[in-house]
Amino acid sequence: MNTFTRAISLTVAAAVVVLGVLSGLCNTLLAGSPITQMLSGAGQSLENTILNGAIDASGIKGAAEDALRGNVPEIAAATGMTEQEVEAAIDRLDISSWSVTDLPAGASPTGTIDTSYQGANATVTTYADPSYITVDTLGQSVTLAVPESAQGYISYLGYL
Repeated sequence: MNTFTRAISLTVAAAVVVLGVLSGLCNTLLAGSPITQMLSGAGQSLENTILNGAIDASGIKGAAEDALRGNVPEIAAATGMTEQEVEAAIDRLDISSWSVTDLPAGASPTGTIDTSYQGANATVTTYADPSYITVDTLGQSVTLAVPESAQGYISYLGYL
């Protein structure tokens, strides 16, 4: 596997696992608290909003993008792509647009990918509709909305 493919797959895997871990921590830290009771009556969208805020505040999206951008010359050299082509591919990942969402009723799973990042294991479920993936980690499950420009890169997780 070339360096570019590996970098993309590792970045997607890292983002997915970290987002899942953050979801698990939020659910664990808030379990049984008055905030959790309030959220359970407020609906899934408020919970998703809070999780998305926590993810954004963590800086993980920026860190993942920075890791890729910090290796543009190496990725270009390994793939034969120009640095401009590598930058454009990173732009298409649109990491800042990934977000926690509800899985639509009737979503049809197409496969699972087992992966890990910094000791946290995760199972990523893909669907017939490529705009959704679900990450199961630390006993928690989180569904992510995948931007259209990034949907073609989900399959790279299988190379890990």
